Amino acid sequence: GKDTKRYELAAKTLHKKIDKFFWCKEKNAYIDSFESGKKNVTRHANIFAVMYGFADSKKTKAIIKNVFKNDKVPAVTTPYFKLYELWALCEVGEVEFAAEYIDSYWGGMVRLGATTMWETFDPNEKGIEHYRMYGGKYDRSLCHAWGAGPVFLLGKYVLGVDVLGSDKYNFTVTPNLNVYKNFKGTAPLGDGGMVEVDYNDGKITVFTESSGGAVVINNKEYSLIPNQKFELEV
Repeated sequence: GKDTKRYELAAKTLHKKIDKFFWCKEKNAYIDSFESGKKNVTRHANIFAVMYGFADSKKTKAIIKNVFKNDKVPAVTTPYFKLYELWALCEVGEVEFAAEYIDSYWGGMVRLGATTMWETFDPNEKGIEHYRMYGGKYDRSLCHAWGAGPVFLLGKYVLGVDVLGSDKYNFTVTPNLNVYKNFKGTAPLGDGGMVEVDYNDGKITVFTESSGGAVVINNKEYSLIPNQKFELEV
């Protein structure tokens, strides 16, 4: 109930200053330090600029090209923070690129025998190097919950489960059929319930015990009936 003009003005002023001092026209990206004069570009600052809608559409396109898809910018080596990089990409429609990265990066752990998510992972490391961290020979966590970002990303952008729903529904399921030929998964809902999504041989099957949900396919909405399978050939 308070007047927000003061805060809106402060936010706009800060935004202008950040753009003035940290957006580098030469690099076509945000730098991490102005006073140093090094014009150093890292992924982290640019990730958040895209995620929080700070960068306009023109800057966002430049960041995707010059940072996210630029191998010359040092890669993020912790699965934890890679979540935010892929999240930002998914938010601007680069879901297929993110899915390929998941298959490559997290898949790299699986191909080395991982059954859980690692604290950090560098595909260039060999043998015992994968266990080193914090100056210790075996100090890296190989069961690190913070590295489980794909569980969220695949649930939101492939299964398409949105717990925010809409004015009409409590939750929606908008499966992305352009990423994998077949997929199956279960995602949690805000009410404590779950929704199961299965795409196989051109058929979508959705099941939930919760009420107030809908499946959205090709911009058409289909109300979900609790405890009753929804099936559609697509």
